[in-house]
Amino acid sequence: MDRNSYWRTCLIGSLASSVLLATLDSAAQEIALEEIIVTAERREADIQDTPVAVTALTAMTLENLQVANTIELDRTVPNLSIRELTANPSTFNISLRGNTESVGGLSVSESNVGVYVDDIYRGRLAGANLTFNDIERIEVLRGPQGTLYGRNTIAGAIKIVSRKPRDESWVDISAGYGDWEHTEFKGSIGGPIVEDTWAASFSLIYLENEGYKFNRAIGEDVGAMENVAARAILNYLGSDTLDITLTAFFAADDNDGYIPSPTTYGGSPPTTSQAMFATGNIYTSQSTTPSRGKTDQWSITLNVSYDAGAFEFRSITGYMDLEDLFRADFTGGREFAPGVYGAGFDRTALANHDQFTQEFQLLGTTAGERLDWLAGLFYFTEAGDQVINDKFGTFPLLPTNFDLKTDSYAVFGQLSYQWNSRVSIVGGLRYTQDSKSMDASIQDGLFVFPVTLAEVSLDEDFSSISPKLGVDVQLNDDTLAYAYVAHGFKGGGFNGLAVGNPLVLAQPYNEETVWTLEGGVKTDLLDNRLRLNAAVFYNRYDDIQMTAIIDVASFSFAEQNVGKATVLGLEVEASARLSEGLRVFGNLGFMTDKYDELDPLSSAAQNNAADLPSTPAVTGMVGFSYEQPLTASGADLKLQFGADYGYVGDHFGEVTNSVLVDAYYQLNAYVAIGADDDRWQLRLAGKNVTDEQDVLFGSTASTGSTAGPPRFWLLSARLRY
Repeated sequence: MDRNSYWRTCLIGSLASSVLLATLDSAAQEIALEEIIVTAERREADIQDTPVAVTALTAMTLENLQVANTIELDRTVPNLSIRELTANPSTFNISLRGNTESVGGLSVSESNVGVYVDDIYRGRLAGANLTFNDIERIEVLRGPQGTLYGRNTIAGAIKIVSRKPRDESWVDISAGYGDWEHTEFKGSIGGPIVEDTWAASFSLIYLENEGYKFNRAIGEDVGAMENVAARAILNYLGSDTLDITLTAFFAADDNDGYIPSPTTYGGSPPTTSQAMFATGNIYTSQSTTPSRGKTDQWSITLNVSYDAGAFEFRSITGYMDLEDLFRADFTGGREFAPGVYGAGFDRTALANHDQFTQEFQLLGTTAGERLDWLAGLFYFTEAGDQVINDKFGTFPLLPTNFDLKTDSYAVFGQLSYQWNSRVSIVGGLRYTQDSKSMDASIQDGLFVFPVTLAEVSLDEDFSSISPKLGVDVQLNDDTLAYAYVAHGFKGGGFNGLAVGNPLVLAQPYNEETVWTLEGGVKTDLLDNRLRLNAAVFYNRYDDIQMTAIIDVASFSFAEQNVGKATVLGLEVEASARLSEGLRVFGNLGFMTDKYDELDPLSSAAQNNAADLPSTPAVTGMVGFSYEQPLTASGADLKLQFGADYGYVGDHFGEVTNSVLVDAYYQLNAYVAIGADDDRWQLRLAGKNVTDEQDVLFGSTASTGSTAGPPRFWLLSARLRY
């Protein structure tokens, strides 16, 4: 049995064991899984009554799984991959259900998974690796969300929901110290400031560490980071029909940026398990270029809802300002002679963006409470600029400049009609219009004299009609089955990785679309002690967008519409309460993919690529959490501990399939002791406790590789009241 099959069997066996144990213990004391309320369909509902594949993570779940930021969500969600690549740690690349956005740090790049913070859409992946603090829950919606969420949700959506202040007061403070001289402080305070009228909260987080990498060219440790973020919320409570929430947010992330290790690969095809590091170590670089990352962002949002009885009106308004800097040598550096080091390809990029969003919604229930309806208008505008300075070794290029503008408009609606006591019919439609413009300048050719600039101006419009039609069947009081067909859309755009190549820069790419067919079952069994949710999906992509290498010698890339592709998948999520203090959980994702049609001029076709990038056949995670009161001590204490194991199967990291990323896994664990009423707690938590050292991304187009972090331990103390 190969490694992939072995771990796949372990995952399936672990889930099967959980179900068996829950069944054997069903006659024990009466306990149940908690109800989780989500807003995946833009109105509050129990997750088990929501006919969408959605993973919901509460604040306690985030803590026990040690999910500290957006990147770490990937192991909690089947068929989701998020990783840091090619910019700085505040930015990420993302893949969900076989659809990938592999360039997150450029102003021309847009995500295929919509990121929403308190219902406000974020247009940039830069700065989207948010550090979590004072979060109520996170919802990850899988599959195209074109009707209710719209632009650039062709693969899904991530919704981050902050804790709103209400009529109860709280104080929550924690501090921790860990490996790499890591220190952190998290705090929040909230409650009423005018009785029965106004409530407010304030949260603050501060993190810093010295990093775990070494640069032998300069003889210093590298990878340090410092992050500070704050959020203030004001909530109006003085009416049963009117709710007003004003939120202000600020974050500053300063770090040593993206630091790859120079790597070559053995095997046929080349694989990451046969990676050979020029420095002799996966965490050692050798560039004389100082890597850097710095992201400053702030936002202000206003959410207003008014319940008029026959309908509810909502206004969601947001403004965000973002400044993002990164500098990196993507080769990891070169050793020209023993002990003589230099840079390979050095890029510095500075971007500024500001965006404004406005959404209006009307929703209600009519026809004797048999028809739920929602209608809305959406507007998004964004202006941004970016300056990129590239150098080959010590040879500089003229700066590449982008000046960008996007306006997006949408009108949408959805109906859910209860045909009878068991069956509901769902229909939705959204029209989206994107208008984009770019004025840019770029060096006209490499290693040519005299050096000149080429000017490029582009204006493009992209539009889509995204329908949805489905049926929900309540098989019994505890089981919901659903099926639907839906359309998703990601707008076209402009190329920004064209180093010294104005022809590539002047070539826009078209919108990408998908038709998906999904069926699922959500069920609570054994008196709500076992929860089992499963979904099967069929995605047919057209004009699928892929980032492709155009010229290896010049590090010139372009986004291409490579053709048509099909992804078929299965997802299973399970959790069970085996006893009052013991909970087990897990998820599994299976995918199979193929290109149905390839543009013969595309990089995928010219390299005979057979697999979509970042589409492993198997992903999964299993874990448990346990708590036990220590009443015998006479001190009203509580012991808690748990662990989770995440697995990602073999896959190719990029469109040419040049390097196979071998399967990798991560084991996390924690143990805590504290007051039985949770007023205080001491916790020791570890990530990657087996200290696996895996290459998470590799390509023959670049000598630089991306590695997962080594083992990390954190000791923290927390006070709550």
